Formats: sequence, C-alpha cells, structure tokens
Amino acid sequence: MTVVDEPLDPNYLYHGVVEGELAGVEAMKQLLTSVYAAFPDAQYVIQEQVAEGDKVVTRFKSTGTLQVEFMGISPSGRQITIDEVSVSRIAGGRIVEDWNIWDVLGLFRQLGAGPETVAGNKNLVRRYFEEVANKFKLAVIEEVFTGDTVFAAPYFPKLRGLEGRKQVQAIVHSAYPNGHYTIKELIAEGNNVVAR
Repeated sequence: MTVVDEPLDPNYLYHGVVEGELAGVEAMKQLLTSVYAAFPDAQYVIQEQVAEGDKVVTRFKSTGTLQVEFMGISPSGRQITIDEVSVSRIAGGRIVEDWNIWDVLGLFRQLGAGPETVAGNKNLVRRYFEEVANKFKLAVIEEVFTGDTVFAAPYFPKLRGLEGRKQVQAIVHSAYPNGHYTIKELIAEGNNVVAR
C-alpha cells in the first residue's frame, strides 16, 4: 500500500462500474484492501496497452480465489479469471483519473452467483439503485435490464424496452434532480426481488 502514493496524484479520481466514484488516494487504498482481503492471491496480467495524448488504455486479466464474502457473495474457494479494461488519464507524471470496466456478470457466474441466483439478483437490484437511480448513469441500464424489460406503475404509462426504462429515469431525474434512494432491505426468492 505504500507504493500506491507514488503513481497516483493526491487528487486522484476513480470511476468503477460497481464501485462507483472514489476520490483520493486513501479511498483507492481502501478499495484495494477490500479486494485483497477477498482475493488474497489476486494477480493482474496486462494483455495490451495503447496510449495517446494524456490517456493510457490497459486491457488486463485479473485472477484470484475468493476467501471472504465479496459483493454479497459467500466465499467458495473457487479461482476466478476476469477481463478488465482501464482508461487512465496522466498529468504531471501521475495518474489523476481512472475509468475501470470489468466483467461483473462473469465474476458472478464463476462464483456460482450469476443473475439467476438470489445473491446475483439482489446485486443487480442494488446496482440499479446505486448507479442508475442515484447517479443517473443511463448507460448502466443496458447492463442491468434486458431489452424486453417492462416498467409499470400507477402514475406512469406502461413503458417497454431499454429506451422506455431510460425515459422513466429521465422523467424522475428531471423532477427530482437531487433525489436519492436508500435501500433499507432486499428480500429475494427465485428470480423475484423486493426492495424496500
């Protein structure tokens, strides 16, 4: 962890598909600590790097064995391999910002907790609230919902498909731009999840 301070700018900013936005070197240390606690044998192997201007794109594989609960998934002792892509912005010889995309669905499936499982289903609903409802990341809708999704509520017309779901979020966000949802409880059985 002492080396983390060397490549990262003090005002470092991280954007993760699941982790959300993290500001500062200490926040990144906390994330890395939690990852290494869950996957103590974690290894990252760079497959390819491409750079232009102040950006470096790194495609890499992550491997590790889950030893403690991670993202609501119980430890299984299974080794996983995940494909990841990171876009880093460099300034003054340090990384000032990262955007990281990784195969979340692949992780769930390898750990036996795909979206067809209760834990996976809860994580999908949690991700919807955290990233779409709270942070208005409309692109995440395509990762959380299927193309035949249907939204039905007494105060909305029945809207279908990904574009209909995006329309719902845009309407709610325009009415309540500072709105925030806090999950109090998630109850799941089979492929049904109830969020309170």
